[in-house]
Amino acid sequence: MPFVEIDPSLTLSVLQAANAPHLRQSRRVATVRRAMVLLGTSAVEAIATSRTAALVLDPADVGCPPGFWVRAIAAASASSVIAGRLGSNMDEAFTAGMVHDVGDLIMYRSDPELHGIVVARVASGGRSLLDQEKVLFGRTHTDVGADRLENSLIPERIVKAVRWHHAAPEALTETLARAVWAGIRIGAVVAGSPIPPGGDETYRPEAVLRVVGLAVDDLKSVVADTEARVNRILSLAGSGQ
Repeated sequence: MPFVEIDPSLTLSVLQAANAPHLRQSRRVATVRRAMVLLGTSAVEAIATSRTAALVLDPADVGCPPGFWVRAIAAASASSVIAGRLGSNMDEAFTAGMVHDVGDLIMYRSDPELHGIVVARVASGGRSLLDQEKVLFGRTHTDVGADRLENSLIPERIVKAVRWHHAAPEALTETLARAVWAGIRIGAVVAGSPIPPGGDETYRPEAVLRVVGLAVDDLKSVVADTEARVNRILSLAGSGQ
C-alpha cells in the first residue's frame, strides 16, 4: 500500500493532480493507485515531498484535529471491508473513507478556536454537530469537504459518499455511499470513539450492519478485518499507537 494512500491531505492532493483538466481523462480518477499509474511514481513522490515540506516549514500550519488521522484510517479500513461484502469497489471505498472528513480538516485549519467551540458544544449536548457548524461556521463540514472534492474533479460517487456521510440511511441510494456511511461508524468503534451525544440507534454497530443489509452475525468478522487492516497501516506508518 502506498504511504500517500494513508494520509487524507496527500490523498486529496494526488487525486486532484491526476484529475487535472490538462490530462483529459475520459473517466475521473478515484483511487491513489490509479493516480500513481497515470502520474508516475516520481510525480507522486514530488507531491508528497512538497506537501510534507510545507507542513514542516510553514509556521502558520495548525495541523489536524485531535485523533483525525487515526479516525480517517479506521473509517477507510472499515469502509473498504464493508464495500467488499456489499459488492462495491473496495479501493474507492477506502479513498472515500480516508477523505470523508476533509471538510472538518479545512474548517479546523481555517479557525482552530471556533472549531474547538463546536466540539465543546456538541460534547455538552443539545444541537447536533452539523447544526453547531451551521451556526458557527455557516456551513457543515460535509458540504465543505464535498465541495472541495467536487472542485478538484474527484469522481461524483466519492463526492456523494462524503457529502452524505451524516445523512439518514434512507437517503443513501448508492452502494458506495452506503459502504462509507457504515464504514465511518464501524471505524469509530475500532478507533475507540464514543457514540456522539444524542447519537441515535444508527450509530450502534449492530444497527449499522442492518441498515446496509449485512447480518448482525457478521459484526465480529467485520470488526476483526477492520482492526487487522488498521494495525497493518499503522505498522506501515511506523506508529506504535
